[in-house]
Amino acid sequence: MFVWCSEGHHSRSAMRLLRLTFLTYIKLVVLLFLALLGYLLYSTNFEWPKVLLTPTEQSELSIEYRPYHQFIDPKLSLEEKCRAYFTHLFKEQPDWTLTPKLGESFSHAEKTKSQDLVHLNLYNHCYMSNDFAIVPEWDEKMYPYLSRKLPVFQHWSGVQSYGKPEKGDAKIDELSVDSYKRQGVSMEPVDKGVPFWRYFKANLEGRGIIVSLSDNYVREATKLIGNLKALSNTLPIQFFHRGDLSNDGKLKLTQALMKNNEQPLFDIWFVDVSPCLNEEYKGSFGSFFNKMLAYGFNTFKEVVLLDTDVAIFKSLEDLFKTKVYKEANTLFFKDRSAELRLGEDYYQFIQDTAPSLIDHQIFNMPYISPKHFESEYFAGRYFHYMEAGLFLINRELYWNGVLMALWLSNVEPFRAATWGEKEHFWLGLVMSGFDKYKFDDYWTGNVGKLLLAEGGDRYKICSAHPAHALAETNELIWLNSGITNCHKMSDDMLRDDIEHVSDIGVDIKSKEELNKYYKQAVDFDAFIIPPDYKPGSEFPPTDGVSLCNRYYYCVYEEIGQEPDQKGKKWEFSESQIEWYKNVAEKYLSA
Repeated sequence: MFVWCSEGHHSRSAMRLLRLTFLTYIKLVVLLFLALLGYLLYSTNFEWPKVLLTPTEQSELSIEYRPYHQFIDPKLSLEEKCRAYFTHLFKEQPDWTLTPKLGESFSHAEKTKSQDLVHLNLYNHCYMSNDFAIVPEWDEKMYPYLSRKLPVFQHWSGVQSYGKPEKGDAKIDELSVDSYKRQGVSMEPVDKGVPFWRYFKANLEGRGIIVSLSDNYVREATKLIGNLKALSNTLPIQFFHRGDLSNDGKLKLTQALMKNNEQPLFDIWFVDVSPCLNEEYKGSFGSFFNKMLAYGFNTFKEVVLLDTDVAIFKSLEDLFKTKVYKEANTLFFKDRSAELRLGEDYYQFIQDTAPSLIDHQIFNMPYISPKHFESEYFAGRYFHYMEAGLFLINRELYWNGVLMALWLSNVEPFRAATWGEKEHFWLGLVMSGFDKYKFDDYWTGNVGKLLLAEGGDRYKICSAHPAHALAETNELIWLNSGITNCHKMSDDMLRDDIEHVSDIGVDIKSKEELNKYYKQAVDFDAFIIPPDYKPGSEFPPTDGVSLCNRYYYCVYEEIGQEPDQKGKKWEFSESQIEWYKNVAEKYLSA
């Protein structure tokens, strides 16, 4: 149907449309002006970063893991922000508490486990780094594994104390198994009005050595004591157990300390941490993770953590003087460079969960810069990166990272994507916003005799022991898994090994000869650090050998002709070899 309209009707319609367009334009200008004004007013009270957020920091996951950040008024003081955050958390989730997140349902991208770590990080930042008042229930929710009781210390003399090591005095012939019987020690829990770990941190003192052990490792620990005596060690040792170190074991360790009626060069304490754990968590922190209890509950500001089976060739006091430690307050050692690599989703989880610029903006937290995620571990996607049989750290400086490391074994990605606890020590620092830690530059190598590899144009060294040299000096520092050519033997193994022992350049024809050779200390002629493993290389830098229950590995000085396919090889001087042999002899006789 055709509709006729007059010219006047068209004019009125056009005017109406023009007025609407003009009003819309005015409204848009007003809205833009208000938005700009709001931004200017807000920006005067909020310190915007001088760099743009990276895509990682802007990712939906990173924001999703921080659902309560948006409710924090930037004009508040840090103490007020902290209280506002946790008040909001427990109002929204009154039943929330930190709980283990293990199993297939807690994938890398699963939200609740990452939110847990964000909450824990912020709580540590607020209440461990500052003297702010807390609501007592908050501490219980953040550290559910704590009973709030302190460790029980027992000096080698038999003197017992609660919460703090105390010394006694005795002669070795006055001591017996009965000297270590449990005495009635009062064990009052830490007052609930004080954050437990803040109270603990306030009582840290000095430097020392920490070792986790039970009766199963007493023999190794006696050799460790002999090793440290050979190095004229003066640092005290705290041996940690959970009630699984017998009085007989304590006496044997004391006898090793005072062998031949010597005056002890250093003190040792036996530390029972079983009272520190809630009943629900008594069975947690098993196997490798026992070391975490030693890491958390020792009383030293600066520590050397040792496995019972390490052999050490340089004074531990001197390691505190190394360039790496003086610069970073850590000295970590790398593992063997191996083929195993991890997936992108694991690294994305770490980037999204670790403290970021968002946390720094609102709470002034230390945070991990995007550049850090381009470093060797993250760029290479390594499954094995740290060798944790010996390392140094200033715990007082990195305290929040220590507390984070204690919990990582309860989080699925860290349980699944790491071998035992060894990466947790340094990843605890990353997950707490610390990125100034340092590793020694060298990967794990081998010490021993130089052998010509197949083809005769490159060298290899074969050994059952990961060996660590210091990049600063090229000195041999320590071995893992003891010091003999093979530390785990059986008749069946000896019979099988006879068929393959020529692969490591040894001419042995009988089990008896092989048994004798395996009980001898390793050779100290030379050291090889293989190049980093490169997928597609003509040769592997490290190759397993069917000897000593497959503990043997051969490492090669090069795997190709490119610069990054060449490792490092050097021979030790006569005086160095003599020193290493002397230390080895005392280790074996301990």
